[in-house]
Amino acid sequence: MLLQSGDYGGALAAAAVRGKPEIVKLLVQQGADINMHLPCGDYSSAVVAAAAGGEPEIVEFLLREGSTNMDTMFQSVKHRSALAVAAYWGWIGRAESLIDAGADVNFKLKSEHYGTALQASQVEVSQENRERTWWDERDEKTLKQDKARVTELLQRHGAINEA
Repeated sequence: MLLQSGDYGGALAAAAVRGKPEIVKLLVQQGADINMHLPCGDYSSAVVAAAAGGEPEIVEFLLREGSTNMDTMFQSVKHRSALAVAAYWGWIGRAESLIDAGADVNFKLKSEHYGTALQASQVEVSQENRERTWWDERDEKTLKQDKARVTELLQRHGAINEA
């Protein structure tokens, strides 16, 4: 179901970012398009939403089901790259899954706070974003360590730091 307004753009993205694997699976079983581009909301696709929050198993499920919509150039959404979102939040397991599924480690983003996933892994998470992510119970030290691990992962896979 495509939404015309709101934070998520679609029911599948909403369930993915909110960490509801049973709802994600039900929606997919009922025919939800896992590769649907979402032209409004914070996320360009369900897998981008899953990479931002929710549960790692949701990213894995969407990739197993054939999600290929990891990057998009929609200008109307906030987050357009699943790998950049995972890198920003320091989600190493999600980043590994996305890279294994073929995510482009050097995909160039436009009009974000970072231009690539590597840059996203090196940008400090804003206090506003930390406050919005009540489910992330990591302290600052752990978050920085996780982001550094993602930076190393991206570099091992050929990510380059371009301005």
